[in-house]
Amino acid sequence: LLNDTAEGAERGFDGMGESLCQVIGQKIYLVGANGTGGSAGYIPGTDRCIMAGDGDNLFIVSNTGVYHLSTDTGDLNLVTDVNIVGANSVDIINNQFLYTDSRFTTVSNVGDGTTANGLNKIGEETDPDFLVRDFVFDELIYRFSQRTTAVWYNSGQGNPPIQKLQGRTFEVGLAAIHSVASTDDAMYWLADDRRIYR
Repeated sequence: LLNDTAEGAERGFDGMGESLCQVIGQKIYLVGANGTGGSAGYIPGTDRCIMAGDGDNLFIVSNTGVYHLSTDTGDLNLVTDVNIVGANSVDIINNQFLYTDSRFTTVSNVGDGTTANGLNKIGEETDPDFLVRDFVFDELIYRFSQRTTAVWYNSGQGNPPIQKLQGRTFEVGLAAIHSVASTDDAMYWLADDRRIYR
């Protein structure tokens, strides 16, 4: 994405509308469709980042915090909502962001990934286990734990507005937080049994 002016290890990238965002070293870069752009701020640390966006707002989770990048203004800010701080991963479904730590998933307020209602939290309810991350694929939420995976959906009702799909639990979990990916057709993950599932 970027030329030799960027220094450091590549920590993650994502598309946002007509722009691309990439974390290299401790800087995040925003590059427009015409190929121009530059640094939008600093994200401390060296860990890989997990990103999710709605087209105008990108949220970046690293081990130093949750960051919000507005592609409208180019501003990068640390998210300080106590219900979001401490998240290990982020994803988005139906204009709401999902922030996951080892115990809970917090669903953000509609259209505002910087805030969340404290009632919109859900634990791992299938098996007493630690959550690894939530991953949205094909309009479903795959709630990966260390030993199991449960499928949920956004119902738009209740607190939080997500519900479990009965009969959609797999007896394998996720081996590592970054070991899941998807194409247009399928999702793939490295499970706790060290096999790759599709």
